[in-house]
Amino acid sequence: MEVSIDEALEILQFWRMSMSPFVASIAQMLKFYTLISSGIATSSSKIINELISSRFIFVPFMSCCESNASAAGMFLSPKEVYWQDPTGCVDRMKKVMLLCPSTHKGNHMLCKSLGTVYPTLHDFFVNVCGVSDTPSFSSYFQILQQLSSIALPSQVAHKVSSQCTILL
Repeated sequence: MEVSIDEALEILQFWRMSMSPFVASIAQMLKFYTLISSGIATSSSKIINELISSRFIFVPFMSCCESNASAAGMFLSPKEVYWQDPTGCVDRMKKVMLLCPSTHKGNHMLCKSLGTVYPTLHDFFVNVCGVSDTPSFSSYFQILQQLSSIALPSQVAHKVSSQCTILL
């Protein structure tokens, strides 16, 4: 049985209205967004605009960002996520979280770097949905705040100053 784009969007609407955090398999969500990506070309611009103006992108929490197992997460809008972090701050944050699991709230930090979660869907998320290629300055500031909240300031001070230099 084949699912139409309209049916897929109805399912997505139902999921978004369900309890938060939402639990799904990253592999299944990748297939789901691939289906939407394929079907959206034949959809009306009204449907596309409704989709991209809402919170429709499933983003898992950092603790299960790269897993094919079930992952808890939330639905975010294209303006709340980005494709990749070229500075590596997000990767550093994940490493610190893995090294010191008791000192952070990693279960509540979202993996907003879609390139990590859905690596084959760059064109769909960036060119069709309007997801930014890199985090905005305010997103970087938030990333750095999160990084400093999960490690001692002395552990991240050199990382923060080097990242600020890159941003300027």
